[in-house]
Amino acid sequence: TALPEQVVQDAIISGFQSAGQRCSALRVLFVQEDIADKLCEMLVGAMKELRVGDPKFLDIDVGPVIDEKSRKVLEAHAERMKKEAKLLHACDVLPECDGGNFFAPHCFEIPSINVLEREVFGPVVHVVRYKARDLPKILDQINASGYGLTLGIHSRIDTTVREISQKLRVGNCYVNRNQIGAVVGVQPFGGQGKSGTGPKAGGPHYVERFAKPIAKANTVSNDDVSDDRSPIIVKDVIATGEYAAMLAAQEEWQATDGNARVTILEKLSAKMDASGNDALMAGADHVANFAALSENGFVAPTRMPGPTGETNDLYCQGRGVYLIQADKDAEPAKIIRHLGAALAAGNAVILAGDQKWLADIPALAQQAGLPAKLVKAVGTNTGLGAMYDGDIAGVSCVASLDRVTSFKQLLAKRDGAILSLISDSGAEDDGALPDEAFLHRFATEKTITINTTAAGGNASLMSMEED
Repeated sequence: TALPEQVVQDAIISGFQSAGQRCSALRVLFVQEDIADKLCEMLVGAMKELRVGDPKFLDIDVGPVIDEKSRKVLEAHAERMKKEAKLLHACDVLPECDGGNFFAPHCFEIPSINVLEREVFGPVVHVVRYKARDLPKILDQINASGYGLTLGIHSRIDTTVREISQKLRVGNCYVNRNQIGAVVGVQPFGGQGKSGTGPKAGGPHYVERFAKPIAKANTVSNDDVSDDRSPIIVKDVIATGEYAAMLAAQEEWQATDGNARVTILEKLSAKMDASGNDALMAGADHVANFAALSENGFVAPTRMPGPTGETNDLYCQGRGVYLIQADKDAEPAKIIRHLGAALAAGNAVILAGDQKWLADIPALAQQAGLPAKLVKAVGTNTGLGAMYDGDIAGVSCVASLDRVTSFKQLLAKRDGAILSLISDSGAEDDGALPDEAFLHRFATEKTITINTTAAGGNASLMSMEED
């Protein structure tokens, strides 16, 4: 249902402006096969109008890449693609630019995103055709890449836009417009997974992400740390299928109506308070407090300022599966404070500790209305193994400084995305942050920008009234 002329214009801008040397540039263009022939023909026609040369001249559209090394990487990729993919078009470079670091815009058709071994940082767009019924598989493939900075969606069906934008773990999502040029204070910028650690530059929560409470007196030096309590790490301590089930539960929890989520968390707080267990009762209020705080930015997005004809909404969301690691002597109220913040932010939670009362929480959570599999309780050793080898999105520790140090060392050895670590120790006390700042530690952010003037104009202008 996309307007082809709009798609082509935005693809040209997103893929080739700045010679494709933007982290948010278009790399892969997924086109439903019903319109692929027509759209590719139009895309090639638009590429033929591009002039590649010295950017000091006003009639030049695409200049050189940053250096010789980048040019050689792009040339090697193009040679590989000419053998393994279908070249749709390659632009010409003006003769007077021979010898410079110019690389002509290329467009290839590839069978799958999995053909790409790494990001191609330059003016190269890869087209993938897909059947409409295979859209869920395409979204899974994109998520499986582990990268999630910028996404563009072209569709005139709101439910399709909503399905894609909710499913994909990306930081910035643009609807019916190009996907480059984020503006400070309008489209807070940053990715998820391997494309970012959560704080979004230019957003209302950016500065507080650097905040730390003033440290208490530190009686332990990092140089003196020796952690003989760390167990030998056992691989695959939590089955892959269980992670998949928890991620599915997290997606269900994230998609639950915001007001319903608040009500469910309040029920969980009430069940803890009525449990008769001193440990659960000690932290029940934290769950209710974070439920109330989540109404600001988590229940509904924050509308950012922007130009007429465009909406920019900032969503605070869960990161995925969060691991909460607790020492055996950790205060119950602190553990439940971490749990309440993680759930209110929209995460699934693995509770790792040897406290017997932790095993009661998953059942209470399900009784309160949270999705099954959203909360799992495991022993300390299993949690440490999951920290090292698990499919987790973040870690929080209610532990002493020496343990927190060992946790950081374990996380540093992991492959993949850099994970956040929220500590609750005497010297590195994220737990001393005010509740709202603490809640945001467990969240990632997504900006969804919608061009409301695309394909029909901005209908909201028709309902405006004069004062």
